[in-house]
Amino acid sequence: MTDLTRGRTARRVLWWCAGLVTLAGFIIVAVGADGASTSASFGWFAYQPLSSMAFAGPVGIVLTPATVVGGILAVVGLLALSFLFGYLVATSRASRRPSAR
Repeated sequence: MTDLTRGRTARRVLWWCAGLVTLAGFIIVAVGADGASTSASFGWFAYQPLSSMAFAGPVGIVLTPATVVGGILAVVGLLALSFLFGYLVATSRASRRPSAR
């Protein structure tokens, strides 16, 4: 295997890895967001017994640890894809540039 073919294979593997990490991150975020919206059928009833003050639950979206990990994976995958795309554009421009002799 020549150096040129080895470099192409390594770049192809990097593209696939970055794409799969991004896809896995988005899938985990989607599944985590779907799971966070379900409510429990047991537990506390959002008020304190013998109290005149009502309990107001947390405001906003409650993120599960799986959703946070999925978001991190999606961001890392997108950063890797953007780096690889920038590298591809830079190397293609460098190869088209005439040599100054």
